Amino acid sequence: MATEFENQISERILGRRDFLKIASASVVIGPSIMAPEAFGQGADFWSLPRTLWLQRPASGEMIKEVYWYDGKLHEPGYKAICALLRDVKVGQAVDMDLRLLDILRGVQGWLEAFGINQPLITTSGYRTYSTNAR
Repeated sequence: MATEFENQISERILGRRDFLKIASASVVIGPSIMAPEAFGQGADFWSLPRTLWLQRPASGEMIKEVYWYDGKLHEPGYKAICALLRDVKVGQAVDMDLRLLDILRGVQGWLEAFGINQPLITTSGYRTYSTNAR
């Protein structure tokens, strides 16, 4: 039986099936829909400050942080994102690959272009060898 918190989350977030429908439609329609200009974001999408809005329901954490600004890493936001993506079993955070954060930002930007303005739900991030061995 779902908890009240889980019910609230499921009401607020885009379901996996809905996300897959949107993603599948973009493949069928063609790659042009993936271009920022095709959905009103403009060619400068990647030159804008890069913000990630992430939620980790299991720990109750939610952050909205800028990790890239004015062509360089924005350390406070980057460290906050890395902390949220930590291995919660051992409490260890690492410097996450910027390419991963850029991929997440691209997905979030694409969703925002279609009016889906909500955090990306994070169920797992970095995992140590000891956590994976369990």
